Amino acid sequence: MEMRDLAKAIIKNVGGADNATKVENCMTRVRINVKDDSKIDEAALKETDGVLGIVHNQQGYVEVVVGPGKCRQVVDICKKEKLFNGADVAPSSDKSD
Repeated sequence: MEMRDLAKAIIKNVGGADNATKVENCMTRVRINVKDDSKIDEAALKETDGVLGIVHNQQGYVEVVVGPGKCRQVVDICKKEKLFNGADVAPSSDKSD
């Protein structure tokens, strides 16, 4: 799956662009703060080609594990193409988990 397609799939499966309030990455994950957890489709995220797993153990927050390098590319694409409407998309980084 191309990185742009992966970014779009992640957006769709966390409830759409309007559901995200903040997006950032660490070394292996795309970290997303959401307004409504019920809009997150965990099964679809787990089945998405390029997603290695998810961590959704607190309300309003989900981490999508995509691996080193990919998470930075996904966040950069989201920022460049403004894929998360009004969400705060932090500059990508390589900070560890």
